[in-house]
Amino acid sequence: MAFGAIIFAVVGYGLAMAVNGDISASRLTYLSFFTAFATIGVVRAVFLNFFAPDVPAQRMLVLPDETAIAAQRGFTGAAAFACIVAAFCYWMAALGLSHDAHALMLVGGSLASALVFSFLFVAHRQPIAALITGSKAEAAPKPLRLLAGSWHGLAVAYFLFTWFIASARILLDLPLAFGLVIGPMVVIVLTVSAYGVALFVIDSVAARLAACRRTRTMPASPMPTKERHY
Repeated sequence: MAFGAIIFAVVGYGLAMAVNGDISASRLTYLSFFTAFATIGVVRAVFLNFFAPDVPAQRMLVLPDETAIAAQRGFTGAAAFACIVAAFCYWMAALGLSHDAHALMLVGGSLASALVFSFLFVAHRQPIAALITGSKAEAAPKPLRLLAGSWHGLAVAYFLFTWFIASARILLDLPLAFGLVIGPMVVIVLTVSAYGVALFVIDSVAARLAACRRTRTMPASPMPTKERHY
């Protein structure tokens, strides 16, 4: 699915350039649109594989079906909104539009994205808290119980803090602190991806070993003997 989205973006951009590639503004518009679409497709594929709403056996987190479906749709929609905002801001900057309008779009769009993700974290705070403490929350260590009760507040504070820092740097014409804003998100995505790959490899190896054990323990069938007639 992710590979298909990338191929679609490349082919679409190539066709758009072949039809109307002489105008720089058109090229920038095509590039912004197809890049955003490809990114949304890749993010959707990541969340589909992570939450696996239709395949509970392949789900990376122990979540009820309703929660997994709602989380997959919610986070995919929030990520798509953030990608559209980022693409629109890039488009405005590439075309050299008004600096004030671009700054306003950056500040407003990043605030809207932060609020959307914050709402999602608050809405799904109970399932994630159950994952942190395990099935028996009362028997979990106190630090885990504290983290389970406050993780969504920490996430909201992080989003608002990074928005404040980024907005201040935008208004002061300073370089954006991309490491502070997207660094933790990149770490989370890479960690989830590595976890998924490791889980797939472990399941594949375990399935092969189990098949080998079954093959070795199966009783050997007796060789058929031919009757001799004299």
